[in-house]
Amino acid sequence: AWAIGSAVVVAGIAWVISEIGGKGQSVGTDSRTLERRRPSALGVIAFGMGMFLCAWAPIAMIYYGASPRLAYAPSMGLAIALAGALQGVMRWDGDHARLSAAVRLVALPLLLAGAVMMIGVQHAYRARWLADREQAKELRALLPDPAMSPRPVFVPVRVADHPVHTGAAEFDGYFKAPLTSGWAAGWWLQHAYRREDVVCVQGPLDEMMHLTDLGDGRVRTGFATVPPARGGLNVFKWSRVIAFEVDAAGRVRLFTHVHVTGGARPDEEFALVQGAPALESGRAPKRMLEASRGPMGP
Repeated sequence: AWAIGSAVVVAGIAWVISEIGGKGQSVGTDSRTLERRRPSALGVIAFGMGMFLCAWAPIAMIYYGASPRLAYAPSMGLAIALAGALQGVMRWDGDHARLSAAVRLVALPLLLAGAVMMIGVQHAYRARWLADREQAKELRALLPDPAMSPRPVFVPVRVADHPVHTGAAEFDGYFKAPLTSGWAAGWWLQHAYRREDVVCVQGPLDEMMHLTDLGDGRVRTGFATVPPARGGLNVFKWSRVIAFEVDAAGRVRLFTHVHVTGGARPDEEFALVQGAPALESGRAPKRMLEASRGPMGP
């Protein structure tokens, strides 16, 4: 599809150039001369459709929900093709004023509706941004300066906030926290702390992350580290872990202790080293994180 679209774009460009070159010899400015200097409607349509196919082909290969902004470039191609089609109709009809008035009459309510929808979308983005900013502030208040050694690993065990409330579940659910993103979580954390040595694990949306205690001072997290740190890691020393959650109200809650259950051995409870400063200073209360005992991993 990409190769076909490219060929159509090249053909459309060549057609437009040939039309301009072949019909634009006159230097006059009368309406007949201007009409001759306009490129062929078919050339414009071919160019627009080729642009649409080239821009849409890589989007069609994405196997997960893509951001709507990726449709901007294909939409430009369709707009160009539509302009070419209208140009052809105007040449065929001859009554430009009547057709122009009709197009504007149809386009105006669509543009107004689109403008109102964009206001709603931008309002939702602002709500998400304000929530992200506040959560970063709360996290820094709990742990203003995490130790550099051992290198801390932030583990959001649950991210349950939904700051957009329009009543449309699909629309509201689109504006997810960056902590739940495989490409944004790490960058968000580094931006929050203005540090490049902090590592983040992708957080689960609404559900609690499953944590497995490996019995040798290590834990396996249900999600792995994300860029810009080395991705794909999910086994860490407990001494590196900063475990927290973002509750349904958007508040950041730090976990200071771990309760390990399961297996033949008795239940075990211990403190998280990285959370100790917040507990000792009174910035965070004692909160217990549940983990299940599992086989020792590599």
